[in-house]
Amino acid sequence: MILDAALHLLRDVPVEELTMSAIAKHLSVAPMTLYTYVESHQELLAGVSDLILQRLELDIDSEACWQDQLRDWLLSVHDHLRTHPWSMRLIDRNSTVGGRWLEVEAELIRILQRSGLTGSDLAYCVRWVAQAPPAALLLNPALERNEEEVELKSMTRVMDGLSERDIDALQAIVPHVAQQ
Repeated sequence: MILDAALHLLRDVPVEELTMSAIAKHLSVAPMTLYTYVESHQELLAGVSDLILQRLELDIDSEACWQDQLRDWLLSVHDHLRTHPWSMRLIDRNSTVGGRWLEVEAELIRILQRSGLTGSDLAYCVRWVAQAPPAALLLNPALERNEEEVELKSMTRVMDGLSERDIDALQAIVPHVAQQ
């Protein structure tokens, strides 16, 4: 209930402005009541990060070739994160990797193994491919599809942390990741 309330509030306020007081007010409880369930603000943010990833469902055709499965993996992750454009900042703040993300990456590993990759080549590709959906999320022109203004503001805040050189580099992969 607390995590859902925080997730709901994040539709209207940036991650940096999500406070225990705001969540308590939303739930009509005293702020100290929240500490019965979470030890700290950081633990709360980690919980919201985990909740976002728990709700990620991969839509991959198990009978498809590995190339189509890879595309399906990328689009599933991208589309889910796109529903929470601020989520990458939140997930980035969470220093632990949750079990759900490891499950998502394990599916990616299986797909890339079907392509014949092994060892360090496989590890390199997993690391590279896993970063593609967040990059597309940050730079995808599809956000022009009349998304709410708050989502666009959140995206702007995330991109403010990137150098122009990084933005240029990421834009090179966006059309290939975000194609539908």
